[in-house]
Amino acid sequence: MSASRGADVVSFSGGTTEDCMTSAQLAEAHSLINELAARRITVTAASGDIGVADLSCTANSVVRVAKRGVGYPASDPLVLAVGGTTLVANAKTGAYIGETAWDQPGNASGGGFSSAFARPSYQDGVRGTGAHRGLPDVAADAGRSGLALIAGYEMEAFEGTSAGTPFWAGLAALADQYAGRTLALSTLPFTASPGAPITMPLFTTS
Repeated sequence: MSASRGADVVSFSGGTTEDCMTSAQLAEAHSLINELAARRITVTAASGDIGVADLSCTANSVVRVAKRGVGYPASDPLVLAVGGTTLVANAKTGAYIGETAWDQPGNASGGGFSSAFARPSYQDGVRGTGAHRGLPDVAADAGRSGLALIAGYEMEAFEGTSAGTPFWAGLAALADQYAGRTLALSTLPFTASPGAPITMPLFTTS
């Protein structure tokens, strides 16, 4: 396991719907993630690429159904759930222009409310939340502009929340390096006002 080798950040791009896991499986997985949190290891996970739709498990397959739901491990309260946006930037200068929720034919940023986990305290008072854990927590570019990745000797563009998730894992690793210690970003609240940059309470100098 990467954590036993001294990793500060663990990133999950895959996952499965909560409804496809038994209560025992969820409890076991949460226990493992809780061990990582106890070591102050940041855990990031993709919120999924099928919007608010859930996946239904049958005896032989997993099929899409018109049912709201979220996936695990992104739904775990100890995980930093990463959604997707469509980034608009100046093609010549790279200057930021704006972002919207990632939504294109056949794919969209996953999100919604957990049916397995109660609302964590860091989401108390957040507009639109109910009694259960809401996600995603953060987001990154997942649109067709793509995340540049060197595969072999070629540069390829990848999209989806699985592209945004390692981006946030990289930010967490850089933050750990800057701070000189593990910060456990996935277990601390992120707050932001509409139109304002995200602020992270752990980055204080006092």
